[in-house]
Amino acid sequence: MIRMVLATVCVALAVPAGGCSGASEPQRESTAGQPAEAAQRALEAIPGVASALITVERFVSGLTTHSQVATEVTLEGGAAIPRPERLIDHLVAVSWSVNETQPDTGVALTIHADPQIAVGPVAEQNGWPQVSYLSQTDQDATRSYALFPASAVTARLGPWPGRPEPPPEGLIIAAT
Repeated sequence: MIRMVLATVCVALAVPAGGCSGASEPQRESTAGQPAEAAQRALEAIPGVASALITVERFVSGLTTHSQVATEVTLEGGAAIPRPERLIDHLVAVSWSVNETQPDTGVALTIHADPQIAVGPVAEQNGWPQVSYLSQTDQDATRSYALFPASAVTARLGPWPGRPEPPPEGLIIAAT
């Protein structure tokens, strides 16, 4: 019995994590949606957006590779957001349309604005279930970020990848 346990441990230590047959990496499963670069350009074209960055982040937990789409948007100084919940919904939808790797952990969203909006609480009040965010509301850095789990995004927007949609009218009012 002891030899069997030692042999199992030795084999487990000798097999590199990347070559283990139990490791799984989400693969591109669809030609629907859009590449991250196209989604990023679409966000940058919205009046009032100073910059946008969309990346597919991959990380390993145990022997499993996971991924999420991380979207970071910075608004121009003086830009107004009449309905922050509509902006959040649109940004999550654009992120969900990125078709490079299925984001099994969801969408990480960061919005930089002045005044800063509390992304997590606004999303939660708008009916997003299970959104994760730091509850410290006195720091802009913690207010600007929220994680939308894949199960919640699927329930609200449908299966991955979502269909690219144009931004709603009046999403952001650029400074004049």
